[in-house]
Amino acid sequence: MLSDAQQYALDRCLAGKNLFITGGAGVGKSHLTSLIVRTLRDRGLRVRVTASTGAAASLINGQTLHSLLGLGLADKPVDVLVSLAMKRRKLLHVWRSLDVLLIDEVSMLDPDFFTKVDLVVSEMRGSRDPFGGLQVILVGDFFQLPPVRPRSAAIKFAFETDTWARLVDECVELTHIFRQEDTSVFADILRKVRKAELELDDIQTLFHRVNADPDHVEGVIPTQLYSRRKDVHDLNTKHLSALDALSSNTYTHTLATTLPEGVQGAPAVAALAKFAADTLKNMQPTATLELREGAQVMMLINQPESRLVNGSRGVVVRFEEGDPVVRFKHTTTTIGRHAWTYERDGVGCVAVTQIPLQLAWASTVHKSQGATLDCAEISLDSSVFEYGQAYVALSRVRSLEGVRLVKFNHRVIRADPRVKSFYENMNKQE
Repeated sequence: MLSDAQQYALDRCLAGKNLFITGGAGVGKSHLTSLIVRTLRDRGLRVRVTASTGAAASLINGQTLHSLLGLGLADKPVDVLVSLAMKRRKLLHVWRSLDVLLIDEVSMLDPDFFTKVDLVVSEMRGSRDPFGGLQVILVGDFFQLPPVRPRSAAIKFAFETDTWARLVDECVELTHIFRQEDTSVFADILRKVRKAELELDDIQTLFHRVNADPDHVEGVIPTQLYSRRKDVHDLNTKHLSALDALSSNTYTHTLATTLPEGVQGAPAVAALAKFAADTLKNMQPTATLELREGAQVMMLINQPESRLVNGSRGVVVRFEEGDPVVRFKHTTTTIGRHAWTYERDGVGCVAVTQIPLQLAWASTVHKSQGATLDCAEISLDSSVFEYGQAYVALSRVRSLEGVRLVKFNHRVIRADPRVKSFYENMNKQE
């Protein structure tokens, strides 16, 4: 069942429009994106799904935009990049045969690179239209984490480029929240946190979550969200080491690759090997996972029959025939291996099999992207240094009752003024 805005966005994409689909966390952007891609492909269109980062690309079974462009870091001048691209027959075929390009997490895309892709692709396709006449669908939320840019950069976001102005036909903002109860107090607070428009009552409500005991399953400790991966690794390692090593099991991923039917030869094997290496680098599961009884874990996939989603929190209670048995909020169940399958047109298929769990005493805000956490422990203090960072952390959690604030300074809840202005102008034009 789609919301009215989701249905409208789908209809406009099917009509061939270049669309920017946006909205806060938990409004169903990922679900809509999957539906759009599936429907367009069912109509016989060649669609490539990309994202601004490897982690985001892994979540949508796509590839980075850098990878699809095929010109490395693309840090050379445009004329040099065009010259390189025009000499690569296979690259020309990929772009000239393409019908639709989808770019997810466009909010984190470097604006200079966005412009370069437009200019290089237009040359490869022999058209002066934006992106050489491709239909382009952009997805993301500029109120969330921004791209990494020098402080001296004149522009920070893709929407500030001339390419954006020439390319985008229409912007559709999704507003109905699915992750949290749409009419709940928490959902209302999150809408205000996103735009840094908290009122006194909202601040007081959040203050009540400082050192509060969050709603969680017995034995499940709220996940601590950090900005730095090292903090997360150190905390998870420390807590795992404190558990009884005799109750330990270690799981190693398996990898299988398949070339497209009828494709063979050393270049094809090399291309598939590179695809596999990229997949392993950015995949959700860890290559090696050690679990012990009492380990705090997080689900990495949706399992509707067990009422589990990506982000469901649990604790390992025992092992049966080598597999972990995990107690979650609604069920205690055995978690077996899961196969993540990634396909790339003309390159082949990569399948990674692993236990779909990760240690969850702590997680990075980035790693929790796309996840729905039952409970989390968050510090909203000076460690929050970026616009949108507080919003991203809070919006991972399903309910206000699942939030425990260790520290809370409402002044760290900030939104970039340029982003606020962009959305205000966007909504005026609707």
